[in-house]
Amino acid sequence: MKELTIQIPDEIGKVVTKHPEISWNQIISNTLWQYIKKLEFMDKITSKSKLLNKDIEEISHTIKSSL
Repeated sequence: MKELTIQIPDEIGKVVTKHPEISWNQIISNTLWQYIKKLEFMDKITSKSKLLNKDIEEISHTIKSSL
């Protein structure tokens, strides 16, 4: 199993320290898995795309400028 070290804001650290009964490792692991599943889904969708990075940047710019 890999080890991951993260830095958290002091406010979060205080809450984590206040609640040692909570399995913070499990919460962070679950959150990472949720994010990974989203990334894998996006990778699956984009793997079949024929757009070039230049095209994607133009589309992104157009969308952002319209917001």
